[in-house]
Amino acid sequence: MSDIKLGIHYLNDSIKAMYDAEGGIKTEGSFGFDLMNIEDINYEPFTVQLVNLGLIVKIPDGYRLRIIPRSSTFKKYGLMQGNHTGLVDGDYCGPHDILMWSSVWCDHEAVEAVGKRIRENGIFKKVVRTIPAGTRLCQMFLERN
Repeated sequence: MSDIKLGIHYLNDSIKAMYDAEGGIKTEGSFGFDLMNIEDINYEPFTVQLVNLGLIVKIPDGYRLRIIPRSSTFKKYGLMQGNHTGLVDGDYCGPHDILMWSSVWCDHEAVEAVGKRIRENGIFKKVVRTIPAGTRLCQMFLERN
């Protein structure tokens, strides 16, 4: 698979610098390509967010791209993928076809936040979890069609 070329376009130089500062999109010995959010994300409990990954990818003919959470994403941040799987077809590579990752905050802290709102008899206290820009949340990998 080493002769297969994946065309990666960063939306701007600061996004490329963000990825480069973290060792690049693919590190030695890794199976997939690590992806990160390019801006801070504020999650409310059990609400789905589309996370901008800052990339447009040209997928080789005969392949598709799959985006999945990193194995540590739930443990570290309480985030799960908001849809069953992130599958990207080869024709999703135009100038506005930016990779996004659908995710939701749903760990025990999110459950407690919702429960606290209910117990406070209608007094709404907004609880959010902020994930800072540049956090490696998911990964992508190629697979044959």
